Amino acid sequence: MGGKIRRGRPRWGQNPDTGNIGRVVDRWHVGFTDLTGGQGLLGQVEGRVSTVVAAWLTAQPAAWRGAITHVAIDMCAIFRSAIRAALPRTRIVVDHFHLVRLANARLAELRRRLTWKMRGRRGRKGDPEYDHRRLLRAAAEELTDQQRTVLERDLTRIGTYGRHILAGWHACSTCCMPAAWA
Repeated sequence: MGGKIRRGRPRWGQNPDTGNIGRVVDRWHVGFTDLTGGQGLLGQVEGRVSTVVAAWLTAQPAAWRGAITHVAIDMCAIFRSAIRAALPRTRIVVDHFHLVRLANARLAELRRRLTWKMRGRRGRKGDPEYDHRRLLRAAAEELTDQQRTVLERDLTRIGTYGRHILAGWHACSTCCMPAAWA
């Protein structure tokens, strides 16, 4: 439940209570969705602060809040603190999209760092670790046997650094991809 939604530009204006100029419309909204598939969008609030998220959650009926056992969020401290305040017994899990995105980013950093150590420059066409960067973003079960064989063969031929990249790919592929969740 929960996710950031960008809603255009912020609007600025005069606050009628204080008279100060400030943001009257936030560019970010938080959406609350039902992950079981039964109800879809449950609600949406303006702003990306924990107090707004916690206020929406606590405004819901106690029976509804008590029935929530898990909340999937991105790795945002704002959401985590709001859920801890409003739903203290709920288990927080990281949603699959953000987990895979983080793992792929770390694997790309590993590939770039090891290429620099090995070659003293950025990767370029003709470097196996650069040529196979798209295969490295795919899960093992999404690759054909031939693609997997080529990837493993070419990275192993590079030597120690290639084996490190391959080990990073195996770790990313086994911990974050859908087959590991079955």
